[in-house]
Amino acid sequence: RQRQMCIRDRMVAGDYDMIIAVATPAALAAYSAVQSASSTIPVIFCAVSDPVSAGLVQSMDAPGNNCTGTADSFDVAGQVDIIKQLQPEVNRIAFISDNRYISTVTRQAVSAVMQKDFPDLKLELLSSEQISTEELLDTLTSYKQTTGVIYYAWLRQYGNNKNYYLSDHLKKILPSFLEVPVFTLADLNLQENLYAGGHYISIRDFTDTVMSTISRILSGETASSIPYQNGGVAHTYLNFADLKWCKIPENLYPKDAIYFFQPPTFYQQYKTYIWMTILFIALFFTLYI
Repeated sequence: RQRQMCIRDRMVAGDYDMIIAVATPAALAAYSAVQSASSTIPVIFCAVSDPVSAGLVQSMDAPGNNCTGTADSFDVAGQVDIIKQLQPEVNRIAFISDNRYISTVTRQAVSAVMQKDFPDLKLELLSSEQISTEELLDTLTSYKQTTGVIYYAWLRQYGNNKNYYLSDHLKKILPSFLEVPVFTLADLNLQENLYAGGHYISIRDFTDTVMSTISRILSGETASSIPYQNGGVAHTYLNFADLKWCKIPENLYPKDAIYFFQPPTFYQQYKTYIWMTILFIALFFTLYI
């Protein structure tokens, strides 16, 4: 905590054009430092679930304070709908998360949506507060197509108290342990991981939204006049190869999803030869018939 306060105070003393804070704890620390120092440095937050309740802004449309940014809202209902479409026999949702503040908030949001919109589905919360990584893997390997798995995070502390780091080794190996697809609430880069995908705001869209806010601040607008907004519009992104590996029938795949690792169709693979053949036949008939 002392180190955090030192970094926070140093940023305020540096008289920067703005302070960009990621997640609620960092945003609260930065905003508190700016307020305490009576500084005019704007605070731009990213990935804050509920900035109004946190006291960072007065409302979504009119922040009021010298603080604005983007919220990392998750479309939990949209994600569960995708799971129900791909796994018609599902009767349980397993949600994997760690013990950080943001994970606690997300678990509460997931629980609320499940109770309200999917009372027929059982929710199983798998948290690092309650079980070890080994116990988690043992639990997950027992799941069949009747269980939909949503992964959020599993950061664990390694090292000693004076020199430790957080790492999420689990996300690199988790999909290989299961017979069912593992979906995510956020963009974890399907091009580098084996997850099935999910219904979320892409990293690119989120970055574009954040950069737009930063550009407006640098152009002279005040943070208090810029409404905070969601990081973008959620779309469905799916790993075609992983769905096939999990034996999900293709007729269940959403038509409007964006697919990664989807093999080219016969036409896409041979369209040059197809058109060359068509042109050759047309030319032949034109010249000789």
